[in-house]
Amino acid sequence: WRNFGSRFKESFLALMMPAIILGGILLGVVTPTEAAVLATVYALVVGLFVSKELKWEDLPGIFIESATTTAVTMFMIAGAFLYGWIVTREQVPARVAEALAGFSSNPTVILMLFSVIYLFAGTILDLGANIIIFVPVLYPITQMAGIDPLHFGVVTVVALAIGLITPPVGACLFIACEISGSTLVEASKAMLPFIVALILVLLLIIVFPGMITLIPNLIIN
Repeated sequence: WRNFGSRFKESFLALMMPAIILGGILLGVVTPTEAAVLATVYALVVGLFVSKELKWEDLPGIFIESATTTAVTMFMIAGAFLYGWIVTREQVPARVAEALAGFSSNPTVILMLFSVIYLFAGTILDLGANIIIFVPVLYPITQMAGIDPLHFGVVTVVALAIGLITPPVGACLFIACEISGSTLVEASKAMLPFIVALILVLLLIIVFPGMITLIPNLIIN
């Protein structure tokens, strides 16, 4: 505690970066992509002119490394969208929805079945592609079962997010490996406790929809 003041002063500029990202997004000033650009420019300015830990001659190497990492990510996203186009062309989501429609009318069972689909699809497709492909097809089933649209939306996003970090082919897992330099096995082992915790959260919000709808309903009413 004696060194808290000096340590806080030293780390203040670094602590401002998450504040810029989260603050800008939560206040609605910038989109997540714009927040990332602002944070990058901020880090560049601080590194070059304030802390001076970056040198101008370091920039070409940094740009090349960033371009390489970005290229890997973009190729993965492009492949995911191509696969999504094939899935849509073959009407896979419509066939799945048709099979599920007569399986059960219980909202909890329906959302659990949806979650299984999302967890699998999230490992091979980008989040945006999954939402575009599955939500328009599955949403009418939720309406027939009397599921709150907000409940359905949150379950969809959480389940797809879990799929993105699930081994062996989670897109975000590969991106994290590329950035950190770790192997897929190392990253998968590190992610398992978080995946288990997220699945438990997913089950909770499916079984207890009030965890999602309580506050919005109070505000609306």
